[in-house]
Amino acid sequence: MAKVNGTNSPIFIVGCPRSGTTLLRTIIASHSRMIVSPESHFFNYWLKEYGHLNLEDESEFQYFWKDFSASKRFSYFELEPDAFLKKLNELGTPSFKAVFELLMAEYAATKNKPRWGEKTPAHYDYLETIFDWFPNARILWLIRDPRAVSASLLKVDWASNYIHSNAYYWLSSAKLYLEKWQEEPRVLLLKYEDLVIDPEARIEEMCHFLEEEFEPCMLSQRSQQQDANPYQRGWAKTHFQKAIQPIDSKAIEKWQVQLSRTQVAIVENITREIMVRYGYKPVTTELSPLQKRYLGITQTMERAEGKLQKLRSRLFGGPSFAAKWVGATPKN
Repeated sequence: MAKVNGTNSPIFIVGCPRSGTTLLRTIIASHSRMIVSPESHFFNYWLKEYGHLNLEDESEFQYFWKDFSASKRFSYFELEPDAFLKKLNELGTPSFKAVFELLMAEYAATKNKPRWGEKTPAHYDYLETIFDWFPNARILWLIRDPRAVSASLLKVDWASNYIHSNAYYWLSSAKLYLEKWQEEPRVLLLKYEDLVIDPEARIEEMCHFLEEEFEPCMLSQRSQQQDANPYQRGWAKTHFQKAIQPIDSKAIEKWQVQLSRTQVAIVENITREIMVRYGYKPVTTELSPLQKRYLGITQTMERAEGKLQKLRSRLFGGPSFAAKWVGATPKN
């Protein structure tokens, strides 16, 4: 289908992890003109860790390029490093923006799509940089019930095992949108619950925001073939397989059986004011004395584990947790 207003502006999907960003990625990827790349973690890892380098200096560029091109994360894009580097050099003086933009453009080209998008949930912390690089970018910000997000985060090995920590994770994202971005016309907030209850209406709203024609296939033809990643293994593969199933609202209330009464009370105690502003209704009141004691104990345990992890890193070295989490370690 033709474009509505002729835009090819970049698309970024952000929000607290486990808020439906993968589902939204598969919806957009089924469109005839749009594709969303694998998570790049470019702003929250590569730019954060290497941004102090001057890529105009050959030795500093090579330092970055050696790590970036050899990483698992780069391999997810299925691009040949030497060919990529040749195209980057043809663009002129290298920069982090040039690397990122070429990465997205080349991935979109492999999918025969003219418009690219990127989905790294934590990039909500880097919207200033994103808008500086791409003033016409469009941001899709997912929000989901903090109890559902907190419960879901407990099931993944890269998130905290403590319910209070996951609640604070949700809170930081939810507060940031309200404080800085809710009046920004280039940012669209999408509630996960609205998306799965009435997907056609919400996807049409999104397409209007993106200045694209709504295509019915976005509802019915999401498949792994459209967005294959041969490097997906374990949890990531299972998660993606779930995301390409027919859209339904069954997951909305799963937190009610996944969390204990105390866990629900802790999440609501931490997020109450903000969750209400998003339309989520608490089912508990204040924490009981026993629940407060439990929360205090678990917070102490988490702090102790954090100190132990830092000590192990100093004693034994090796890649940081962040590097392993984002796939910044060598692919072999």
